[in-house]
Amino acid sequence: ISESSNYKKFSSFLSVKKARIDSKEVKKDDMFFAIKGKKNDGNKYVAQSFKKKASLAIVNRIQKKVNKKRQIKVQNTLKFLTNISKIFRANIYTKIIAITGSCGKTTLKELIGNSLKKISKVKNNEMIGESPRKFESPIVIIDPIDRNRNLGAAISIQNVTNFILIARNFLKKSSLSYFKEKSKDKIPAELAKNTLVVNFKYKKRSDDIIYGQIKRAATSIESQMTKEGFNVLRSDAVAYDESKASLLFLLESLTISKNEVRTGPDVFSGDFSTKFIQINSKKSKLMWADKDGKLKTLQTRRYENAKSYLSDLIKNHIGESGIPKGLRIDFKNGFKISNGKGKQNKSVKKSISKMITTDDTTFSAN
Repeated sequence: ISESSNYKKFSSFLSVKKARIDSKEVKKDDMFFAIKGKKNDGNKYVAQSFKKKASLAIVNRIQKKVNKKRQIKVQNTLKFLTNISKIFRANIYTKIIAITGSCGKTTLKELIGNSLKKISKVKNNEMIGESPRKFESPIVIIDPIDRNRNLGAAISIQNVTNFILIARNFLKKSSLSYFKEKSKDKIPAELAKNTLVVNFKYKKRSDDIIYGQIKRAATSIESQMTKEGFNVLRSDAVAYDESKASLLFLLESLTISKNEVRTGPDVFSGDFSTKFIQINSKKSKLMWADKDGKLKTLQTRRYENAKSYLSDLIKNHIGESGIPKGLRIDFKNGFKISNGKGKQNKSVKKSISKMITTDDTTFSAN
């Protein structure tokens, strides 16, 4: 404001909260823009804005009966508001979604608001819309064109959860500051240390194809690691520099106990319990029946180290890994597994940071 208006007499105690163009909406420490229109002249309401404890008024005609020191005169109030808004937006480092047009802006705004309110209170398997059918998915969204089609089937439970939490948090604090990117604290070294990154090069292909392939690869490998006993907390995939990609895995720990407990059926299962004993008797260190009657066996794991297992899985058992066929030749041409704490590409670093830090827009206690 100072730079755009050349006004230099600001008090060091000045506080500005929000910009208002309607004097009826002014609250303490707000700034009032007296816009002169075809029917109304905002300059007539400067006194009213100060009665409501506005901190400043931007005017194109000084009102002599009120505090002149708190009025800033400009040639065109609306143009001035537009210019300082551009400067403000250029310095908040966030994406702005604007609803423009000659009509429908308020209607769309209300639709978005009502949608957020609805999603913030949605129940499991609740149906949005009407259909003669029943669907099994966390959220059911009926296609307005085809009432027998559930659009919600394509949305994962993870994304549904995040959407509900984001809607609730935004409704609690619906302001521009909610969208402002929070400065991340230093990446937790312990979590970065427990992150494995699989880097590889791929033959150039369209973005929609490569992203689908690497996402499926990350999901499949996560499943294989879980079966082997490693607790994978989160996984992700990123493509960058036109021909490079990385699969990311955050684990609870990179190493696990060399002992593995396997649980079998109870003794009443007949042939199944007999078969369990026959299969596991030779490689078992110990076999017993637990207090629930289930058969148990203690064995030595094949892998204690997640990095070793991941390397062997991709190098020697890629057919069992679940990696899409379209990516297998790329992996066979070479890959490298590194620790998330080590040196990484900028895009990979950003993905690691996102994966191992809490998203404040989703998980806010305020």
